[in-house]
Amino acid sequence: DAQQQKQVNDIHIVHGWGHEHYVGELTAAYLREHAAEHREKESPSEHSVAARLMADHALTADCNAADMIFLDGDKQLIYSLDNHCKHIGSEDTIQSAKLEVWRAHWTPRHLAVFASLAVVDSYVENVAHGGHMTGKIVFSPRGDIPFTEKAVRAQRSGAAALVVVDGGGCAKYDQRCLPGASKAHDEGFGALDVKAHWDRVHIPVYFILQSEARKLSSDLEFPISSHVHHEL
Repeated sequence: DAQQQKQVNDIHIVHGWGHEHYVGELTAAYLREHAAEHREKESPSEHSVAARLMADHALTADCNAADMIFLDGDKQLIYSLDNHCKHIGSEDTIQSAKLEVWRAHWTPRHLAVFASLAVVDSYVENVAHGGHMTGKIVFSPRGDIPFTEKAVRAQRSGAAALVVVDGGGCAKYDQRCLPGASKAHDEGFGALDVKAHWDRVHIPVYFILQSEARKLSSDLEFPISSHVHHEL
C-alpha cells in the first residue's frame, strides 16, 4: 500500500500556460479520495493512474478541440485520444495509440500533461497546425537552434510542454541520436548540457523519433536535418 501510495504521490500535473505555471503536485484531497481506488489491486493497471488523471483534468481541455493527446512522463509515452470527451478515463481509449518519447535529463520524471496538439516551425515562431501554442503540447522539428532555446520560446508563447521531433536521421533513443545519453540506460538526454541554460526552462521537454511522430499526425513529417549541435 505504501508503495502504491508513493506512486500516486510522485505523479505531478502540468497545468496552466508555460510562463505562468510549471508543475503542480496532486492535492492531499485527491490522494485521500482516490487512495482506496489505487489499492484495489496488488499491482494496479499500467494505465489506471493515467486514466484517473485524464478524467479528473478533462475540464481543463477543450472537448471540441482536435488532436487531444495525453503525455505520461512517468512512462515516457504519448497517447492519442480519439473521442476523448466521450470516453474520458477509459483504459481502452488511453491505449488507442501509444507513442514512445524520450525525456530530457532536466525534466522531472513523474509528469502528466493532457492537452491538444500544436505543430510549429523549428524556430518555434510560426504555428503550422493547431492555431496557437497557449496551453498546448507543442511539437517542433529538430532544426538549427538548441533545444533549450526552443523550450524558452515555447514557454513564452504559453506552451504546456515541448516535444522536439527528429528529422528522420535517428533510429533509436541513443548516443548516436543525441550524444551523451541512452534511454536504454534510463538516462535523460541533454545531461551534459550547461545547467544554467536549462535553468531557464520551466516546461517539460521530450524528444520523439519521426517514425513515432508520424503515427500521431502527418503534419509531423519533417525533412531530415544533418545539422547537430554540440549542445542540444
